[in-house]
Amino acid sequence: MHPKMQSLPTPRYLDNPIEAPEFTTVEQATAFLAKIDSLTAAGELDFQSALDLVAITKAFIDSKVASDLEARVAALELVQAQDDPNPEEGLPE
Repeated sequence: MHPKMQSLPTPRYLDNPIEAPEFTTVEQATAFLAKIDSLTAAGELDFQSALDLVAITKAFIDSKVASDLEARVAALELVQAQDDPNPEEGLPE
């Protein structure tokens, strides 16, 4: 049974529910990926549910890495702007 377009996906029943933490760091998400792997290998989590959880977790990791990179670039641009207070003058001859 498939849900109608733009509605909630069909819920799935898990025999052994697992606790999914709320991630704040990439390290926490990576540790959860390792937990998913071991639960799947032990047969406590079905393969499709594991794939879905991995996809969601990897999306968080990608998002976090991208936002951290943007913050670093912004900080570097700020430092560069402070080092060169008048960029219109150009390099000294």
